[in-house]
Amino acid sequence: MNIQVVKLSSFSQERSLRQDFDYQLYHTKHSENYYKFEELFELVDDDTVSLDSLYQPFLYCEIGNADKNGDVIPVKLDFSERNLLDENYYKKIEKGDIISAIEGDILISKVRPNLKKYVRITDDLVGTYFTSAFIHIRAKCIPEILFYCFRNMFFNDLTKTKKAPTVGTVIVKRL
Repeated sequence: MNIQVVKLSSFSQERSLRQDFDYQLYHTKHSENYYKFEELFELVDDDTVSLDSLYQPFLYCEIGNADKNGDVIPVKLDFSERNLLDENYYKKIEKGDIISAIEGDILISKVRPNLKKYVRITDDLVGTYFTSAFIHIRAKCIPEILFYCFRNMFFNDLTKTKKAPTVGTVIVKRL
């Protein structure tokens, strides 16, 4: 017979309400060996971009302008020289579908995430605006390495597990 002692404080914070023996055994063994998402990343609250600053040439990128290698081919727009070919972009931007990011940020596609459209903001993308259809996160340390982990290790762990991870699931093994 195996008896486990579980603190009431950890029991009360569990979101899945799963409290069977197998889960508790797994959770006890692995909870100390992994980082939580909040320890590695923060979700960025995007400020609204003023349309007044867009009456000069600027670069704008939608999810379709990014590929699965993280390369971005933005569209050059200018509200003072609006044309019919790019009218869909202008309408989306006027509705607030625009965010800005700083160097080191990571953008993840909200739509069809299995396409692996992840963008790391490098020095050459700093002035580019992006659609708000990206999840905007900021790495708390070593952003380049965590970006490549998203593209490989994290993605594989999330898509190939048999049990769905709960909110706040730990993702990176501590060294």
